[in-house]
Amino acid sequence: MAEPATFKYRAFISYSHADTAWAKWLHRGLEAFRVDKDLVGRETPRGPVPKNLRPIFRDRDDFTAGHSLSDQTLAALDASAALIVICSPDATRSAYVTEEIRLFKTRHPERPVIPLIVHGKPGNPDLECFPPSLKFKLDSKGRITKRPVELLAADAREDGDGKSLALAKVIAGLLGVSSDDIFRRAERDRRKRQRNWIAGLSAVAIMLAGLAVWAEINRREAVAQRAEAERNFAVAKQGANALVFDIAQALPGGHAHRDRAQDPRHRRTGHRQAREKLGWQSGT
Repeated sequence: MAEPATFKYRAFISYSHADTAWAKWLHRGLEAFRVDKDLVGRETPRGPVPKNLRPIFRDRDDFTAGHSLSDQTLAALDASAALIVICSPDATRSAYVTEEIRLFKTRHPERPVIPLIVHGKPGNPDLECFPPSLKFKLDSKGRITKRPVELLAADAREDGDGKSLALAKVIAGLLGVSSDDIFRRAERDRRKRQRNWIAGLSAVAIMLAGLAVWAEINRREAVAQRAEAERNFAVAKQGANALVFDIAQALPGGHAHRDRAQDPRHRRTGHRQAREKLGWQSGT
């Protein structure tokens, strides 16, 4: 099937304005998805598996000035290989979403329509999430009938598939492969990224630990050097005091004070007097 290669868009996302956050999440997830090398080129009912899913049409971003909304919508629908419908009670009440589905199914019945449930409950009158044109078949004139369509929807709700598996199911529907293929590969890539992230954190932690050890070694060395300097200063001071005392004793009259100077109670006074004497002697 070579037709998908001519499409401008891999898919058209139809959604209610109330579900814009979901549409942005889906759009990012699809365009960021990287197809595994062993899947690329595989022949499927959708044609050969492409390298990526870009571009995906999300109408609120892709419309350009100078054209009417209906003209661009129709052109984008015709240029899309598939239609993804974000299903919710708001989508069910949206005439805009219902008409997009009806136009796509009428003009391109051979192309896939992929439902993605984000809110609500199928079959519940108050919480119905499938728009009428999605839930029921169309007649030859494109009118909605009462004949139900068997739908296999991805379910992003927490009590459904959850976001990861639901996204994998949508991708599988676009590529024409099994959702297990996509989900297992996505989980493998996620674990690989997680391992790389942990390895990166470990490397940073080891580097920080090394810096902390280096800083502590430097701190201890600085403390040791300061203590050594203080000891050397104390020894030098003591030596200087002893030298002053010895010189003073060698001067005339110094022996008279030797015994008194040796008394610890008078040693400091003796040192001062010796220095004074030296000063007086040096001045004569």
